[in-house]
Amino acid sequence: MRLRIYFKHGEEWRGAWGKLPRNECYTAQIISAAGAGRGSTGNFQREAKVLGNRKFSDTRKFAKIVSEWAEKLESSYRTELTQRGLIRSKSPT
Repeated sequence: MRLRIYFKHGEEWRGAWGKLPRNECYTAQIISAAGAGRGSTGNFQREAKVLGNRKFSDTRKFAKIVSEWAEKLESSYRTELTQRGLIRSKSPT
């Protein structure tokens, strides 16, 4: 999410990243740790590699990562809610 915030709002950030307002400064710290730099044209490529996409132009890889994460999240919630008796488990079809 922090990466998305940077790519959406990064051009609005003025001054040194360390002197940004609290939320923006926190985002800047995270993306800097992953290799991003102020004014760099290679930030997307570096961040893509950190996220496991060596061929950064293959955006389908990001879609796959998000899809797999969503499936695992749903499964985890379903298991917990079933164990708590809040929902019934899906019957096999």
